[in-house]
Amino acid sequence: MSSFFLAVSPPAVVINPPITKDLKEEYDFIVAGAVVASRLSENPNFDVLLLEAGGKATETSEIPAFLGLLQRTDLDWNFTVGPSSEFCLGMIDRELRRSFGGTIKPWNQKKKDSEDMAGVTKKFCHYSKNRKITKILNSQETVIDGFRCSTNKAFLVPAGGRKNFNVATYSHVTKVLIDPNTNRAYGVRYFRNGAYHDVLARKEVILSAGVINTPQILMLSGIGPKEHLKELKIPLIKDLPVGFNFHDHVGFSLTFVTDKPITYIPQRYNNLITNMTFDLFKKGPLTNPGFDATAFLNSKFQDPKLSYPDIQVNLLPSTPATDGGLGDGGLGRKLLNLGDE
Repeated sequence: MSSFFLAVSPPAVVINPPITKDLKEEYDFIVAGAVVASRLSENPNFDVLLLEAGGKATETSEIPAFLGLLQRTDLDWNFTVGPSSEFCLGMIDRELRRSFGGTIKPWNQKKKDSEDMAGVTKKFCHYSKNRKITKILNSQETVIDGFRCSTNKAFLVPAGGRKNFNVATYSHVTKVLIDPNTNRAYGVRYFRNGAYHDVLARKEVILSAGVINTPQILMLSGIGPKEHLKELKIPLIKDLPVGFNFHDHVGFSLTFVTDKPITYIPQRYNNLITNMTFDLFKKGPLTNPGFDATAFLNSKFQDPKLSYPDIQVNLLPSTPATDGGLGDGGLGRKLLNLGDE
């Protein structure tokens, strides 16, 4: 039996934008956040720099079913929540491994600036629909022609040929440079190739670095809770409650036994027929990231006047016990840090 890593052919499309080796000293906009940077560069009068902490997409990262294999690698931030006596009681050392992704947002069919529901466009993230992989699959994924349609592929690859757009990978932003007299951001400091570098912004510095990294960068720049910055000996620019509006995404699972072969088990994924189906036709189980259905609901505790729900229900075709602890490419025990007990 061949390994599916060997059986799967790489995508025949470009999955990474051109990377800029030598950066300019100054840009109009410096951005930590791919989508914003790409959209700004649509204006040819703007000189835009995107600083990406990570590296390039890989063949593995392009295959939807390999989603779980990316966690705890150099493609993952590898955030871990410290031990607690109140939650994560089933985790090893009671530590939770965190992965961030997905949003809950209002949907406007007439104004979809960053998402394309209907077809294939290089400008927007493409949402697949009506894909009959299993009898219960009813979710929409960012999948196109069997491969993941990532932010990288949807926004950075099409923008890669623009002369006014530079992309720097393995460039970890560590500080926003702020004039303490005017409180104006005039550049950023980033770590790349073993050294720190400064780059200046003529117009704006834009942080869109995620729920953890954005407040961290702000605090390292002197914007945050005064007492906390004082403890860390960071010069204060502005005393603000940065990071205090963090809302944890709490979840738990219920397991059910099915009487039909519609769920994930390793034998259905790691076999020659499945591999050849994907390799030749870009169809089959390997095109499924592992979420068959989802629903957003209001519990009895949610204020009906609010425009968003407070509960999300996901239907997954697997359990943490499916893989026997070996890592199933989705929700294996190792990926969730679940203990044997």
